Amino acid sequence: MRSIDITGADSATGTWAMEDDLEFPGADGGPSMTLHGFGHYTEQYRRGPDGWQIASLRLDRLRVDIS
Repeated sequence: MRSIDITGADSATGTWAMEDDLEFPGADGGPSMTLHGFGHYTEQYRRGPDGWQIASLRLDRLRVDIS
């Protein structure tokens, strides 16, 4: 899923699906922990003298599986 909406001459918003796998090593050689997450990013963009840039970014996790 991805969507960009132009909201003005120099502004836009975007929504992007995300999935990630994160592994955290265990303390003192113990077992590691793995997170498998799903969600989406919501971003706001602004166009300035240097071109388009991300003005804000929010990550909403919809699901996280821990093992």
